[in-house]
Amino acid sequence: MLTSICKEYWQFILAQGVFGGICNGLIFSPALATVGHYFNKKRGAALGMVAVGSSIGGTIFPIVLQQSFYGRVGFGWGVRATAFVMLFLLAIACALIVERLPPRKGRIFAPEAFLQPSYILVLIGVFFLFWGLFLIFFFVSEYAMQDVHMGSSLSFYLLSIINGASLFGRMTFGILGDKVGFLSLLAFVGLINGIIVLCWTTATTNAGLIVWCIFFGFGSGGIFSLFPAAIVQVTSKPQYIGTYIGQGMVFFAIAGLTGSPISGAIVTKYGYLDGSLFAGVSLLVGFVFLVGARFAFQPSWTVKA
Repeated sequence: MLTSICKEYWQFILAQGVFGGICNGLIFSPALATVGHYFNKKRGAALGMVAVGSSIGGTIFPIVLQQSFYGRVGFGWGVRATAFVMLFLLAIACALIVERLPPRKGRIFAPEAFLQPSYILVLIGVFFLFWGLFLIFFFVSEYAMQDVHMGSSLSFYLLSIINGASLFGRMTFGILGDKVGFLSLLAFVGLINGIIVLCWTTATTNAGLIVWCIFFGFGSGGIFSLFPAAIVQVTSKPQYIGTYIGQGMVFFAIAGLTGSPISGAIVTKYGYLDGSLFAGVSLLVGFVFLVGARFAFQPSWTVKA
């Protein structure tokens, strides 16, 4: 709602950046932690279904907002309309999200978690995944118009294509994680995403870039659905799942906060190829740390981890 009445740049930063970021953090982490308490055997599939929600929103809202901004509705009421939809859906979510365990005195910080090598390596690995991942979300439309010479009306839909493909990736990798292990699969997904991002600038036609966006969306969906399950897997104290996830989200937020400006500066000064190299190498570094986390948690390849 506040974003709909913004006029100055600093107002958008305050409303959408600061307030929106705080609210997203308060919504996202409790939802993941609550689901983790209910499922032991098919936790990956459950977390994948939770993560699908943001993919649906990421597919629909950009299309709705574009039609609103360039139609009769305009910016203000376009944003307000989406805000009312979000308010309605969040009211339902708040009513349905109920803790399985009775309330207890919890801790907002669990320092003993940082004595676990597997937990530390997971945090570092996912940090590097997020450090490089968001470059595509911010610059894929701009790249399409500038280098591929795609029309603005089509390039705007690339983000919806990515999020639509991500929906299937989140569900698929969540289900697979229950079968092969979350740490192993997350490391593999990090490797695949690194390779895909390194190939970004090889897509030089409209059809090629659309196909590339589908592959990237599907692969990146695995990261979003698997990283909470990987944290839960290495949690030594299940009663503190929420604390372990919350601590991890602080590190991942820093990655998102710093990675996007750095990659943006690289793209602005050197071009999209160098930006893709930064993002792709970051993802591959994350893959290396996640492999280390997998072996720190379970040294044997024959045991699921």
